[in-house]
Amino acid sequence: MMSGSSFQGGLFSDEVPGKRAGATMRLGVNGIDAETQDGQSFSLPYAQCRLEMGGASGRMVFCHSPHRTLTLFCEDPAFLPALGEAGRGQLAEQVSQLTQEVRRARKQSMLRGVLGLLVVVLIGYGVYRGFAGVTANSIEALPIAIDEKVGKLAMESMDLEGPKVTDPVLVQAVDEIMSRLKPHAGTAGMNFEVTIVDAPLVNAYCLPGGQIVLFTGLLKAAKSPEQVAGVLGHEMAHATLRHGLKRIANSLGVIAAVNLLLGDTSGLVAVAVELAQHGLLTRHDREQETASDVEAVRMMAAAGLAPTALADFFVIMEKDGGDVPGAIAWLSSHPQLVERQKEIRQRSEKLGAIEQRPFKLDWEQVSRHAKEPGKAKDAKP
Repeated sequence: MMSGSSFQGGLFSDEVPGKRAGATMRLGVNGIDAETQDGQSFSLPYAQCRLEMGGASGRMVFCHSPHRTLTLFCEDPAFLPALGEAGRGQLAEQVSQLTQEVRRARKQSMLRGVLGLLVVVLIGYGVYRGFAGVTANSIEALPIAIDEKVGKLAMESMDLEGPKVTDPVLVQAVDEIMSRLKPHAGTAGMNFEVTIVDAPLVNAYCLPGGQIVLFTGLLKAAKSPEQVAGVLGHEMAHATLRHGLKRIANSLGVIAAVNLLLGDTSGLVAVAVELAQHGLLTRHDREQETASDVEAVRMMAAAGLAPTALADFFVIMEKDGGDVPGAIAWLSSHPQLVERQKEIRQRSEKLGAIEQRPFKLDWEQVSRHAKEPGKAKDAKP
């Protein structure tokens, strides 16, 4: 890139020898001015620009005239934002769309890289064990860094169903709950992060590596912080037991893994899309749900919290789910609640009496803020 608003690129036109030439482009007040090395000058008004992203790298910005008699192109990453600034309202919508395409392409590329690495490592262990351990058994030998990378990229790629919540009452309440649970997580060194999302869904889920999404609908439905702790402990267990990564490994299978090594990335791309939509990572089988319930009971007891709180939340969902907006999300992803309630209570009884240290949170205040994050007004003391 040259100084100021000048960029090195090129152009296509019937008016230049060979119909293509390198050019220096300057972003003027009303349009793009381009000059070839031979001194030929061209102008393309912003109002007539039709923008497109492409090229071998997928990062080339093309600026077409209405009938494509002139096309200017530039691969400098600073060109597109500079074009949006110079063109102002005339190009704002087109630049916004291309910027989103660039972000999606970048995330997909990162997903390919991380998932590709995951598959290669899985295959390495699989070959060593005669391909018998390509799925669940191989996952246990992988570093936690793989979980964290996959979870982070999935988090960045998915639609969270609502805006992120920064209401200090809600954030501080969830932080306090997590601070009691984290020391008792089954896997040391896993960095749990909770993102609160303002949406009526009565749900929560945890991605590989400890990225947790908690909806305000669940905070409104829960009757106590201990019930929320039970849910969060259950979701944390999905991460420490690596259920998400095991689902990815199982869905890829040996054939898709071998195809990837041979250069066929179609299976990988398909899994990446599903991962971004968090379909593969948040749907767990009966065995995994039971294992997470068991781990949640252990964590709750170790934290000095009522281990039956998760079962109490299940009762609310079972009895009032039809009347609680958004509860269908929880009911559909957490089936067989009656049986699980019984198992949780039985395991809690086997633990015997524990010294409970209930939260001192003002849960009525939390519930008010969950209904209107950032807007709820509390009574003055």
